[in-house]
Amino acid sequence: MKKHSKLYLILVLIVFLSLAAFAPQTALGEAEMERPAKIDAALWDVMCAADEDEWIPLYIKLDGIDENELFEKVKQKTGMDPAVFLDEALFEKEVASKIRKAAEETVGMESEQMAGNAERLTDASLASLQTALSGDLKTFIGDPEELTEKLRGREPALVADYIIIEIRNRFQYEKGMIQREVNTSVNQAFVDEHVKARANTVNCAGSYFSALFIDAKKADILYYAQREEVANIFYADPSFQAVPTLSYISSQVGVDSTSGTKSMNFNDGEGFKGNGIKIGILEAEGVIDSASPHFDASRMKIVPNGNVSLTTDTHASLVTAIATGERVGYNASVYTGVVPEAEVYITRAPDDSTFFSGLQAL
Repeated sequence: MKKHSKLYLILVLIVFLSLAAFAPQTALGEAEMERPAKIDAALWDVMCAADEDEWIPLYIKLDGIDENELFEKVKQKTGMDPAVFLDEALFEKEVASKIRKAAEETVGMESEQMAGNAERLTDASLASLQTALSGDLKTFIGDPEELTEKLRGREPALVADYIIIEIRNRFQYEKGMIQREVNTSVNQAFVDEHVKARANTVNCAGSYFSALFIDAKKADILYYAQREEVANIFYADPSFQAVPTLSYISSQVGVDSTSGTKSMNFNDGEGFKGNGIKIGILEAEGVIDSASPHFDASRMKIVPNGNVSLTTDTHASLVTAIATGERVGYNASVYTGVVPEAEVYITRAPDDSTFFSGLQAL
Protein backbone atom coordinates (compact mmCIF):
# COMPACT_ATOMS: atom_id res chain seq x y z
CA MET A 1 0.00 0.00 0.00
CA LYS A 2 2.80 2.41 0.94
CA LYS A 3 4.55 1.53 -2.28
CA HIS A 4 1.50 2.45 -4.36
CA SER A 5 1.11 5.75 -2.42
CA LYS A 6 4.69 6.75 -3.22
CA LEU A 7 4.20 5.97 -6.91
CA TYR A 8 1.00 8.04 -6.92
CA LEU A 9 2.75 11.04 -5.37
CA ILE A 10 5.62 10.79 -7.86
CA LEU A 11 3.11 10.65 -10.74
CA VAL A 12 1.26 13.73 -9.47
CA LEU A 13 4.55 15.65 -9.11
CA ILE A 14 5.60 14.75 -12.69
CA VAL A 15 2.23 15.89 -14.07
CA PHE A 16 2.43 19.16 -12.11
CA LEU A 17 5.95 19.95 -13.31
CA SER A 18 4.98 19.13 -16.89
CA LEU A 19 2.00 21.48 -16.77
CA ALA A 20 4.14 24.21 -15.26
CA ALA A 21 6.73 23.81 -17.99
CA PHE A 22 4.17 24.17 -20.79
CA ALA A 23 1.99 26.81 -19.15
CA PRO A 24 1.86 30.22 -20.91
CA GLN A 25 4.52 32.59 -19.51
CA THR A 26 3.86 36.27 -18.91
CA ALA A 27 6.26 38.68 -20.62
CA LEU A 28 9.55 38.86 -18.70
CA GLY A 29 7.83 36.93 -15.91
CA GLU A 30 6.75 40.36 -14.64
CA ALA A 31 4.61 38.75 -11.93
CA GLU A 32 7.79 37.44 -10.33
CA MET A 33 10.43 39.89 -11.52
CA GLU A 34 10.93 43.45 -10.31
CA ARG A 35 12.07 46.21 -12.62
CA PRO A 36 15.89 46.56 -12.59
CA ALA A 37 16.88 49.92 -11.15
CA LYS A 38 18.73 50.98 -14.29
CA ILE A 39 15.67 50.53 -16.52
CA ASP A 40 13.29 53.49 -16.64
CA ALA A 41 9.64 52.83 -15.70
CA ALA A 42 8.33 53.88 -19.14
CA LEU A 43 10.73 51.47 -20.85
CA TRP A 44 9.76 48.67 -18.47
CA ASP A 45 6.09 49.10 -19.38
CA VAL A 46 6.98 48.81 -23.07
CA MET A 47 9.10 45.73 -22.41
CA CYS A 48 6.34 43.99 -20.48
CA ALA A 49 3.89 44.53 -23.32
CA ALA A 50 6.30 43.62 -26.13
CA ASP A 51 6.94 40.24 -27.77
CA GLU A 52 10.28 38.53 -27.27
CA ASP A 53 11.38 39.27 -30.85
CA GLU A 54 10.15 42.86 -30.94
CA TRP A 55 12.70 45.62 -31.48
CA ILE A 56 12.56 48.40 -28.88
CA PRO A 57 14.30 51.78 -29.38
CA LEU A 58 16.54 52.67 -26.42
CA TYR A 59 18.70 55.43 -25.05
CA ILE A 60 21.57 53.96 -23.01
CA LYS A 61 23.53 56.29 -20.72
CA LEU A 62 27.02 55.01 -19.99
CA ASP A 63 29.42 55.95 -17.22
CA GLY A 64 31.92 58.00 -19.20
CA ILE A 65 34.63 60.32 -17.97
CA ASP A 66 33.70 62.18 -14.78
CA GLU A 67 34.41 65.86 -14.22
CA ASN A 68 37.39 65.34 -11.89
CA GLU A 69 39.07 62.94 -14.30
CA LEU A 70 38.36 65.29 -17.21
CA PHE A 71 39.87 68.30 -15.45
CA GLU A 72 42.94 66.28 -14.45
CA LYS A 73 43.50 65.28 -18.09
CA VAL A 74 43.18 68.92 -19.19
CA LYS A 75 45.78 69.93 -16.61
CA GLN A 76 48.18 67.18 -17.67
CA LYS A 77 47.85 67.97 -21.37
CA THR A 78 47.92 71.78 -21.29
CA GLY A 79 49.27 72.80 -17.89
CA MET A 80 46.15 74.95 -17.39
CA ASP A 81 44.67 74.56 -13.91
CA PRO A 82 40.87 74.08 -14.23
CA ALA A 83 40.43 75.49 -10.71
CA VAL A 84 41.50 78.88 -12.07
CA PHE A 85 38.73 78.84 -14.69
CA LEU A 86 36.07 77.68 -12.24
CA ASP A 87 36.69 80.53 -9.80
CA GLU A 88 36.16 84.05 -11.19
CA ALA A 89 38.16 85.69 -8.38
CA LEU A 90 41.06 83.32 -8.93
CA PHE A 91 40.92 83.81 -12.71
CA GLU A 92 41.03 87.58 -12.23
CA LYS A 93 44.03 87.29 -9.92
CA GLU A 94 46.05 84.68 -11.82
CA VAL A 95 45.18 85.54 -15.43
CA ALA A 96 43.06 88.58 -16.27
CA SER A 97 44.91 91.12 -14.10
CA LYS A 98 48.29 89.96 -15.42
CA ILE A 99 47.12 90.24 -19.02
CA ARG A 100 45.86 93.77 -18.46
CA LYS A 101 49.17 94.68 -16.87
CA ALA A 102 51.14 93.17 -19.74
CA ALA A 103 48.98 95.01 -22.27
CA GLU A 104 49.32 98.30 -20.41
CA GLU A 105 53.09 98.02 -20.20
CA THR A 106 53.54 97.11 -23.86
CA VAL A 107 50.76 98.81 -25.84
CA GLY A 108 49.58 101.33 -23.24
CA MET A 109 45.95 100.32 -23.68
CA GLU A 110 44.92 101.53 -20.22
CA SER A 111 46.86 104.78 -20.22
CA GLU A 112 44.97 108.03 -20.61
CA GLN A 113 46.70 108.97 -23.83
CA MET A 114 45.48 105.76 -25.50
CA ALA A 115 41.85 106.13 -24.40
CA GLY A 116 39.67 106.06 -27.49
CA ASN A 117 42.71 105.75 -29.76
CA ALA A 118 41.75 103.92 -32.93
CA GLU A 119 45.34 103.34 -34.04
CA ARG A 120 46.41 99.79 -34.86
CA LEU A 121 49.14 97.90 -33.04
CA THR A 122 52.62 98.35 -34.44
CA ASP A 123 55.13 95.54 -35.01
CA ALA A 124 57.21 96.91 -32.14
CA SER A 125 54.32 96.84 -29.66
CA LEU A 126 53.31 93.35 -30.80
CA ALA A 127 56.87 92.11 -30.24
CA SER A 128 56.94 93.64 -26.76
CA LEU A 129 53.59 92.10 -25.94
CA GLN A 130 54.73 88.69 -27.16
CA THR A 131 57.72 88.86 -24.81
CA ALA A 132 55.49 89.87 -21.89
CA LEU A 133 53.15 86.94 -22.59
CA SER A 134 56.00 84.42 -22.78
CA GLY A 135 56.49 84.21 -19.01
CA ASP A 136 54.00 82.84 -16.46
CA LEU A 137 51.07 83.48 -18.79
CA LYS A 138 52.39 81.16 -21.50
CA THR A 139 50.76 78.18 -19.77
CA PHE A 140 47.33 79.73 -20.35
CA ILE A 141 48.03 81.30 -23.73
CA GLY A 142 49.80 78.48 -25.51
CA ASP A 143 51.91 79.91 -28.35
CA PRO A 144 52.44 83.67 -27.71
CA GLU A 145 53.61 84.23 -31.28
CA GLU A 146 50.45 82.70 -32.71
CA LEU A 147 48.27 84.75 -30.37
CA THR A 148 49.98 88.07 -31.03
CA GLU A 149 49.70 87.46 -34.77
CA LYS A 150 45.91 87.34 -34.32
CA LEU A 151 46.13 90.78 -32.70
CA ARG A 152 47.66 92.38 -35.76
CA GLY A 153 45.47 95.19 -37.03
CA ARG A 154 43.39 95.43 -33.85
CA GLU A 155 42.85 98.53 -31.75
CA PRO A 156 45.09 98.80 -28.64
CA ALA A 157 42.07 99.31 -26.39
CA LEU A 158 40.71 95.86 -27.33
CA VAL A 159 43.87 93.83 -26.76
CA ALA A 160 43.38 92.68 -23.15
CA ASP A 161 39.74 91.66 -23.60
CA TYR A 162 40.60 89.77 -26.79
CA ILE A 163 43.40 87.82 -25.09
CA ILE A 164 41.20 86.96 -22.09
CA ILE A 165 38.46 85.64 -24.39
CA GLU A 166 41.01 83.63 -26.37
CA ILE A 167 42.30 82.02 -23.17
CA ARG A 168 38.80 81.08 -22.03
CA ASN A 169 38.06 79.65 -25.48
CA ARG A 170 41.30 77.65 -25.43
CA PHE A 171 40.41 76.05 -22.11
CA GLN A 172 36.91 75.15 -23.32
CA TYR A 173 38.29 73.77 -26.59
CA GLU A 174 40.89 71.56 -24.90
CA LYS A 175 38.29 70.31 -22.42
CA GLY A 176 35.88 69.54 -25.23
CA MET A 177 38.46 67.65 -27.29
CA ILE A 178 39.45 65.44 -24.35
CA GLN A 179 35.82 64.86 -23.48
CA ARG A 180 35.10 63.88 -27.06
CA GLU A 181 38.10 61.56 -27.34
CA VAL A 182 37.35 59.68 -24.11
CA ASN A 183 33.59 59.41 -24.58
CA THR A 184 33.93 58.28 -28.19
CA SER A 185 36.29 55.54 -27.02
CA VAL A 186 33.92 54.46 -24.23
CA ASN A 187 30.94 54.34 -26.57
CA GLN A 188 32.77 52.48 -29.32
CA ALA A 189 34.10 49.87 -26.90
CA PHE A 190 30.58 49.20 -25.60
CA VAL A 191 29.17 49.00 -29.13
CA ASP A 192 31.84 46.52 -30.26
CA GLU A 193 31.68 44.30 -27.18
CA HIS A 194 27.98 44.35 -26.30
CA VAL A 195 25.81 45.83 -29.07
CA LYS A 196 27.23 44.47 -32.31
CA ALA A 197 28.00 41.15 -30.64
CA ARG A 198 24.26 40.76 -29.91
CA ALA A 199 23.24 41.89 -33.42
CA ASN A 200 21.51 45.03 -32.16
CA THR A 201 21.22 48.16 -34.30
CA VAL A 202 23.08 51.37 -33.43
CA ASN A 203 21.06 54.44 -34.45
CA CYS A 204 23.34 57.09 -32.97
CA ALA A 205 26.50 56.98 -30.87
CA GLY A 206 27.65 59.93 -28.81
CA SER A 207 30.99 61.67 -29.03
CA TYR A 208 30.78 64.50 -26.51
CA PHE A 209 28.33 62.33 -24.51
CA SER A 210 28.67 58.80 -23.12
CA ALA A 211 25.42 57.62 -24.62
CA LEU A 212 23.92 55.46 -27.36
CA PHE A 213 20.63 55.21 -29.24
CA ILE A 214 20.05 51.58 -30.26
CA ASP A 215 17.28 49.09 -31.13
CA ALA A 216 17.30 45.97 -28.95
CA LYS A 217 15.08 43.12 -27.77
CA LYS A 218 13.90 42.48 -24.22
CA ALA A 219 16.53 39.89 -23.35
CA ASP A 220 19.28 42.22 -24.53
CA ILE A 221 17.88 45.13 -22.52
CA LEU A 222 18.01 43.01 -19.38
CA TYR A 223 21.57 42.08 -20.28
CA TYR A 224 22.54 45.74 -20.68
CA ALA A 225 20.99 46.58 -17.32
CA GLN A 226 23.41 44.14 -15.69
CA ARG A 227 26.49 45.79 -17.18
CA GLU A 228 28.54 47.79 -14.68
CA GLU A 229 29.34 50.56 -17.19
CA VAL A 230 25.65 51.23 -17.90
CA ALA A 231 24.19 54.04 -15.79
CA ASN A 232 20.58 54.12 -17.05
CA ILE A 233 18.40 52.87 -19.91
CA PHE A 234 15.45 54.85 -21.24
CA TYR A 235 12.74 54.32 -23.84
CA ALA A 236 13.43 56.37 -26.98
CA ASP A 237 9.79 56.91 -27.86
CA PRO A 238 9.61 57.06 -31.69
CA SER A 239 6.30 58.95 -31.50
CA PHE A 240 7.79 61.80 -29.45
CA GLN A 241 7.75 65.18 -31.18
CA ALA A 242 9.28 68.35 -29.78
CA VAL A 243 6.78 71.20 -29.61
CA PRO A 244 7.94 74.82 -29.31
CA THR A 245 6.30 77.01 -26.68
CA LEU A 246 6.64 80.68 -25.88
CA SER A 247 3.94 81.33 -23.32
CA TYR A 248 5.83 83.86 -21.20
CA ILE A 249 8.24 86.66 -22.00
CA SER A 250 9.60 88.75 -19.16
CA SER A 251 9.03 92.43 -19.84
CA GLN A 252 12.12 93.41 -17.91
CA VAL A 253 15.20 91.26 -17.52
CA GLY A 254 17.61 93.99 -16.51
CA VAL A 255 19.60 94.33 -19.71
CA ASP A 256 18.59 97.78 -20.90
CA SER A 257 21.17 100.30 -22.08
CA THR A 258 20.22 102.93 -19.49
CA SER A 259 20.70 101.14 -16.19
CA GLY A 260 20.87 97.44 -17.07
CA THR A 261 23.75 95.19 -18.01
CA LYS A 262 24.23 96.85 -21.40
CA SER A 263 24.73 100.22 -19.74
CA MET A 264 27.88 102.07 -18.68
CA ASN A 265 27.30 100.79 -15.14
CA PHE A 266 28.92 97.50 -16.13
CA ASN A 267 32.12 96.23 -17.74
CA ASP A 268 34.15 99.38 -17.19
CA GLY A 269 31.52 101.50 -18.89
CA GLU A 270 31.25 99.30 -21.98
CA GLY A 271 28.29 97.21 -20.83
CA PHE A 272 27.82 93.47 -21.36
CA LYS A 273 26.82 92.94 -24.98
CA GLY A 274 28.04 89.42 -25.67
CA ASN A 275 31.24 90.22 -27.53
CA GLY A 276 33.25 86.99 -27.85
CA ILE A 277 30.37 84.83 -26.55
CA LYS A 278 28.94 81.91 -28.52
CA ILE A 279 25.31 80.81 -28.03
CA GLY A 280 23.91 77.47 -29.20
CA ILE A 281 20.17 77.21 -29.94
CA LEU A 282 18.33 73.94 -30.57
CA GLU A 283 14.87 74.46 -32.07
CA ALA A 284 12.03 72.01 -32.68
CA GLU A 285 10.38 73.40 -35.80
CA GLY A 286 13.08 75.20 -37.76
CA VAL A 287 15.88 77.77 -37.84
CA ILE A 288 16.10 81.55 -38.17
CA ASP A 289 15.08 83.56 -41.17
CA SER A 290 18.48 85.06 -41.93
CA ALA A 291 16.88 87.78 -44.06
CA SER A 292 15.31 89.33 -40.96
CA PRO A 293 16.69 92.78 -40.03
CA HIS A 294 17.26 91.44 -36.51
CA PHE A 295 20.18 89.29 -37.67
CA ASP A 296 23.70 90.18 -38.73
CA ALA A 297 24.68 87.33 -41.05
CA SER A 298 28.30 87.44 -39.85
CA ARG A 299 27.14 86.47 -36.34
CA MET A 300 24.58 83.82 -37.32
CA LYS A 301 25.60 80.26 -38.18
CA ILE A 302 22.98 77.68 -39.25
CA VAL A 303 24.44 74.27 -38.36
CA PRO A 304 23.51 71.07 -40.28
CA ASN A 305 22.01 68.26 -38.20
CA GLY A 306 22.26 65.11 -40.29
CA ASN A 307 19.40 64.93 -42.80
CA VAL A 308 17.07 67.18 -40.81
CA SER A 309 15.38 69.80 -42.99
CA LEU A 310 16.50 73.27 -41.87
CA THR A 311 13.38 75.25 -42.74
CA THR A 312 12.85 78.74 -41.34
CA ASP A 313 10.52 79.14 -38.38
CA THR A 314 8.96 82.14 -36.64
CA HIS A 315 9.56 80.75 -33.15
CA ALA A 316 13.27 80.19 -33.85
CA SER A 317 13.62 83.70 -35.24
CA LEU A 318 11.82 85.24 -32.27
CA VAL A 319 13.84 83.38 -29.65
CA THR A 320 17.11 84.24 -31.38
CA ALA A 321 16.11 87.89 -31.75
CA ILE A 322 15.33 88.10 -28.02
CA ALA A 323 18.71 86.62 -27.19
CA THR A 324 20.97 88.45 -29.61
CA GLY A 325 18.99 90.47 -32.15
CA GLU A 326 20.25 93.64 -33.83
CA ARG A 327 18.82 97.02 -32.84
CA VAL A 328 15.52 97.41 -34.75
CA GLY A 329 12.78 100.04 -34.63
CA TYR A 330 9.12 99.01 -34.67
CA ASN A 331 5.94 101.01 -33.92
CA ALA A 332 7.89 103.94 -32.48
CA SER A 333 9.84 101.62 -30.15
CA VAL A 334 13.40 100.33 -30.44
CA TYR A 335 14.18 96.68 -29.71
CA THR A 336 17.54 94.96 -29.27
CA GLY A 337 18.61 91.53 -28.04
CA VAL A 338 19.97 90.73 -24.58
CA VAL A 339 23.51 90.27 -25.96
CA PRO A 340 23.47 91.82 -29.45
CA GLU A 341 27.14 91.18 -30.18
CA ALA A 342 27.17 87.43 -29.42
CA GLU A 343 27.57 84.74 -32.10
CA VAL A 344 24.70 82.30 -32.60
CA TYR A 345 24.86 78.67 -33.73
CA ILE A 346 21.41 77.27 -34.40
CA THR A 347 20.04 73.96 -35.69
CA ARG A 348 16.78 72.03 -35.71
CA ALA A 349 15.89 68.90 -33.71
CA PRO A 350 12.29 67.71 -34.17
CA ASP A 351 12.52 64.47 -32.15
CA ASP A 352 14.48 62.46 -29.58
CA SER A 353 17.35 61.15 -31.70
CA THR A 354 17.85 64.37 -33.67
CA PHE A 355 17.90 66.31 -30.39
CA PHE A 356 20.89 64.23 -29.35
CA SER A 357 22.70 64.62 -32.68
CA GLY A 358 21.82 68.33 -32.70
CA LEU A 359 23.62 68.85 -29.42
CA GLN A 360 26.67 67.14 -30.85
CA ALA A 361 26.49 69.24 -34.04
CA LEU A 362 26.42 72.44 -31.99
